Amino acid sequence: MKKNVSHPFILALFVLSALSACKSKPDFLLDPPIPRFNPAFTQIAVDATRDSTYILENGTRITIPAGSLLDSKGNPITGIVNIRYRQFDNALSIFLAGLPMDYSYASPNMVLQTAGMFEIRCDDPTLTVNPDKPITITIGSNFTDPRQGFFKLNEETGQWTLIDIPDVKMNKEVELLKQKIDSLKPEWTIPLGPNFYVFDYTRMTDIFLGDDYKKIFKANLPVLSQRMKKYGVKELNIEFYDCMIDYKGNSYDNSEFLWKSDSTINPPSWVQKKFKWYYYPSNGGKEIKLFNVINIKDNVFLFEFKNIPHSQDKWSMQLELVSHLRNLVKYSPEELLAKQAKIEKEIEEIERKIRNSRMLEYTVRLYSMGVYNCDRPIFLIDYRPELVLELNGKPVKASNIKRFGVFNSDLSSVSYAMNLKPLTCPFFKGTNRILLVTEDSRLGLLTGKEFDQLLLNADKNSSVLKVSLTQVEVDSPEQLMELLKQ
Repeated sequence: MKKNVSHPFILALFVLSALSACKSKPDFLLDPPIPRFNPAFTQIAVDATRDSTYILENGTRITIPAGSLLDSKGNPITGIVNIRYRQFDNALSIFLAGLPMDYSYASPNMVLQTAGMFEIRCDDPTLTVNPDKPITITIGSNFTDPRQGFFKLNEETGQWTLIDIPDVKMNKEVELLKQKIDSLKPEWTIPLGPNFYVFDYTRMTDIFLGDDYKKIFKANLPVLSQRMKKYGVKELNIEFYDCMIDYKGNSYDNSEFLWKSDSTINPPSWVQKKFKWYYYPSNGGKEIKLFNVINIKDNVFLFEFKNIPHSQDKWSMQLELVSHLRNLVKYSPEELLAKQAKIEKEIEEIERKIRNSRMLEYTVRLYSMGVYNCDRPIFLIDYRPELVLELNGKPVKASNIKRFGVFNSDLSSVSYAMNLKPLTCPFFKGTNRILLVTEDSRLGLLTGKEFDQLLLNADKNSSVLKVSLTQVEVDSPEQLMELLKQ
């Protein structure tokens, strides 16, 4: 059963679609501009007597209930039926199939922006779909705006008709992959960064050796202290006498912690290690070097220093306690780096899977075979100059233009030449890309960077825009896509 449509955006689209019946259009002819790049169909052998779900390599799910396919007399088919399916995930594949994106009957400045288009056919064109048992198709898309309509192509006029709205949901597999990345992220990534500090490398080394005094006695402490730098922490080089910090129910010496600051800390020379600092109250205030520690909030502490004989010598710093150092140095810098590299490699592989997955899933119901599109209308800009083309510096005649298309920035839509004499083609807002296919099978390309520069230098008061295309040689649609992305 079809859904009751009440969303204002979708209602407006239904009204615009209804207007198309009042407008005459020339017959539509499907004409792939580069036949060898025309997207291929996937063949599916369907047992028409069984409920079946077919999962394609790209993750698309096609569900065909038993009794869904009818013969020319309206009787359920028995036996095997051959179904052909192909999907267009971007505007280039749509362009290569020769399919339209025009929505100009609603507005001359309007085309469709696709979240996913597909074509489904029966080998036997007389077969129909049982309206009580529609075919269900779920396609994935990385177009994350869920405000999509579901359109069907009128193959006589080349116009799109809004027929429904798709069900939209997040792809569960992508969500699980994202959660796995979060679980893999290491507690420490070294080097830690410029604003992580320890008070004393020597004390850090003791903790690294487990405060085992036999190991400490035998160790080359100066060498080990230098090794501590590999963690990416900076030594403040300040030593205290009996400075204890309460942390998680225990009291520790301040030098046992990893600290960080929002800004770079450079203690003055008179603060750094020459002899130990004492608390303010110590010995009735008679010590010459005194400090105070104030717990401002949570794990944020303010350290204040005074040099009594020199009243002008006052300095303070604010630090956030990150963790006890034993949590960091339980692994050597080399072990952490190796572990980190392994995790990063695994995360890279998961991120690759996410990029090749689809963020959203659109589910639709089909009551007939044909070409369908999950998309929405978008507006083109008003700037519409006459285009004068050059290919590798030589003029291109209108008679040699087989197909001319302008693509938007994310390759989710394409507009086609409205006229060839003179040549005009609508532009999208922002960065565009231009692709030309000539009658003698040459390909001309204008990249996004070249388009931006072209418009930057264009005389907006002129009705003519000269477009210099570069001829490209490609062996596959994938190569062409990589060039278009530039």
